Amino acid sequence: MYGRCRSVIHARQAFDRIENKSVISWNSIITAYAQNGHSKEALGMFCAMDPEGVKPNRVTFLAALDACSIETEQSSNLGREIHFRIIESGLESEETIANSLVNMYAKCGRFDQALRLFQKFLPGTVVSWTAMITANAHWGHGRSSIRLFGEMDLEGIAPDEITCISVLDACARERDLDWGREIHSRAKAMGFDRSSSVVGSALVSFYGRCGNLKEAKQAFSMAARRDVISWTAMVSAFAHHGWGEEALEIFHAMILDGVLPNSVTLLSVLAACSHSGLLKTAREKFVSMGNDFGIHPLSDHYDCLVDSLGRAGRIGSVEEMLEFMPFHPGAVVWMSYLSASKVLGDLVRGERAAKMLLDLDPGNCAAYLVVSNMYVSTENEE
Repeated sequence: MYGRCRSVIHARQAFDRIENKSVISWNSIITAYAQNGHSKEALGMFCAMDPEGVKPNRVTFLAALDACSIETEQSSNLGREIHFRIIESGLESEETIANSLVNMYAKCGRFDQALRLFQKFLPGTVVSWTAMITANAHWGHGRSSIRLFGEMDLEGIAPDEITCISVLDACARERDLDWGREIHSRAKAMGFDRSSSVVGSALVSFYGRCGNLKEAKQAFSMAARRDVISWTAMVSAFAHHGWGEEALEIFHAMILDGVLPNSVTLLSVLAACSHSGLLKTAREKFVSMGNDFGIHPLSDHYDCLVDSLGRAGRIGSVEEMLEFMPFHPGAVVWMSYLSASKVLGDLVRGERAAKMLLDLDPGNCAAYLVVSNMYVSTENEE
């Protein structure tokens, strides 16, 4: 009960009070940790079962594999160990276990192993096909995701909502309007474009990222429900392509429609202001995050505001932000500081910004280029 209510602290306290812990008790606490994003704790509890003499079962393995489905080398290694235990238990070919193994390896970037299991055990399930498609899209292999979708179609397996969302993401990454429109047609035929707000938002995002704002508007107008996700997709689409004023108009229409923004929405608004030179508006929206919407700015929001200041050459304000922002300045902030230094022709500040930037990102070619141009400009003036 506590695990389902996301109170993992209470779940752990309840678990610790049990004297004779059965496999069901262990499964409950591992699942609670895994489902609430505490992968390290979930895997720690899984490893603690052996010393206690408790043998994992199918449910245990599913929860542990879920906890392993994150992008770290440690998770991948432990996932392989769990896989060996599953083989010893004779459960590898069980469909839900095989699907979880494919999902785990794919999310960890181990596509060779995921593909081997996929071909061996799961040639005909939408869950396994979708796991492969989603993971490829996530790791930037958009063309592979699209190819897998085509193979899935040839096998006669109908996509579900998650499949459509993942392939649309892949199409957006590849700027493949033809395939994206094909997915849109499939989603429409299956009723997903109207029944699922998430699919509708994915369509808006796809067309927006491909620069087709007309079709993005059409997809938005046909969405099942205009929630914060679909509104944010529209704001982001226009912001991404430099239509700052239009992005702000959409944002204001969203507020008038009674939909409150989230952190991602406001990040898109700040990006729209930055790309369109709307410094005053950027400052107003940054302040309104907490005052009007109760949203605490994250480092990305600070990055956007600093970028607006840097583009405007407001280097003094950038330095104030560097001093008072509640985060260690990242590469984006120092690049903005460097750009502002270039606008003002301030070589001393530019050198400082470049040094800090290259300490964080040694391969940043833009930093070398900007400083080099500043040196040339200084020499020409002399």
